[in-house]
Amino acid sequence: MSVFVEELSDKVTSVGLTVTVYGGFFDAGCSVFFGDVEAPVRNFEDYAIEVIVPDIDDGEYDVSVVDSNGDSYEVGSVNVGEISDIGDFNFVKDYDEEDFEEFVIGMFPKGQVFDFEKGSTFRKLSYAIALSLLYLWSLVRSMMKALDPMHTDNLDDWEADLGLPEAGLVIDEPEMRRREIWRLYGNEGGCCESYFVHLCALFKVSPNFYEYYKNPEEFENIEFGSDDPNFYFKIKSDVMLGEVEYMYCDGFCTDRLLDFGDTNYEKMLQRVKPSHTKLILEYEVDDAENND
Repeated sequence: MSVFVEELSDKVTSVGLTVTVYGGFFDAGCSVFFGDVEAPVRNFEDYAIEVIVPDIDDGEYDVSVVDSNGDSYEVGSVNVGEISDIGDFNFVKDYDEEDFEEFVIGMFPKGQVFDFEKGSTFRKLSYAIALSLLYLWSLVRSMMKALDPMHTDNLDDWEADLGLPEAGLVIDEPEMRRREIWRLYGNEGGCCESYFVHLCALFKVSPNFYEYYKNPEEFENIEFGSDDPNFYFKIKSDVMLGEVEYMYCDGFCTDRLLDFGDTNYEKMLQRVKPSHTKLILEYEVDDAENND
């Protein structure tokens, strides 16, 4: 049976966050594309499919769903940008004094007795009520902002409540702190492929995931010794050539010969992997900067 989709409405999001497409008859064979880039599927139900925004440049993208038969369905467009580009809330309007004054006036009966011309008693009364409502609405918006990890100004309070930063992680950038808060706030966990793909996406890494029992050919050069190879898995990702740091003649003898420098990414994976498993990280240098 063919799927059907509901249209997205001007959603703003960021790399590593999630977008949910609603509709019907979704299954494991469905894929979601941002332009021509496939997004990792985080979860799906019959009525919805949730994907992670892939590592793509900022801009507007047409989103489409491709079902298991290869049929494509246009969903609409989303704007991908930095977290700071996301509005406080897509579903909460920022009302002003005029909006509330118009609302209050609309609650009164119509007729000559109720005069709302400027300077009239009823106009002054409606304006006073509107100011009180605006104050209450501002409190509601500030509370909702504080309760949303993507928009709160109280990063320290969130981190204290969630026990962040976790051991071994040193994150100073506000955007990365928000992503870590958002990860724990969503109570995400597990050891499946989609879980690790999602964590990597928070670091703007699009990896390939391999498990020995599924892809033994990827582990041909690994010496397992007495270990059970079925407990090994590998995460392979590209590193842009411009991000690679080389050791030069004037470097220190303790410097690495080759290092791309993202130690927080590695520490995060080592921190969350199941203790009985062995993780192999593999990097491929992508010389995209020199490709025309």
